[in-house]
Amino acid sequence: MENTEQKTDRGHDLFWMNPVTGKRIHAGKAFYDERFNEYRLKIDETPDDKQFYLKPMGAAESEVRYRVEQVIKKSGKFHHREEKGDGYTSPETAGEVHIDFGSSMKVLVLSFNSNSKQKENSSS
Repeated sequence: MENTEQKTDRGHDLFWMNPVTGKRIHAGKAFYDERFNEYRLKIDETPDDKQFYLKPMGAAESEVRYRVEQVIKKSGKFHHREEKGDGYTSPETAGEVHIDFGSSMKVLVLSFNSNSKQKENSSS
């Protein structure tokens, strides 16, 4: 019996960040789906039946733009996706994706940095 490669995707951390103070609190996880070139966002404060995805939309110079989409279901089945926010990564974000998710009081941050927990704790 052949041992097939099994990927264990622990995901990337999501944080809510106060844009004024920079303080961060844990917001959930993001999981990359290479088949569709997008991230599934598991945001702690949203119900499990709400599905959000983050996908790259284009790049210009040193910035990559993203769009957040929510899956809309009718009678429990996929109907379509609606745009719910946008985001970007640039040299100023240090490789993180900063996402406008409808709140002017906080920014959703997708961190690829393994030290993101240290950032969360040190900003407290």
